[in-house]
Amino acid sequence: MTLAGQYGIVPQWEPLAQDPWFTYTNSEGVHHTVWFTDKQSVQARVELAESLGLGVGLWHLGAEDQSVWELPQLGGS
Repeated sequence: MTLAGQYGIVPQWEPLAQDPWFTYTNSEGVHHTVWFTDKQSVQARVELAESLGLGVGLWHLGAEDQSVWELPQLGGS
């Protein structure tokens, strides 16, 4: 939302994907399309999972155990 605000853009809602998105062109003239998750899109996924008898797991990038990134399989040392 910060990036959209920087460019004065109001994100659109894609009903089939149930996700917000927007496009912008940066100062170098490169066009970008941004898809992201928000409260409404997470709610849609939780409701779908519940309707199928499934659970949901979420994570917050940066809140993980940083030593995970040291695993050789993930390109760490």
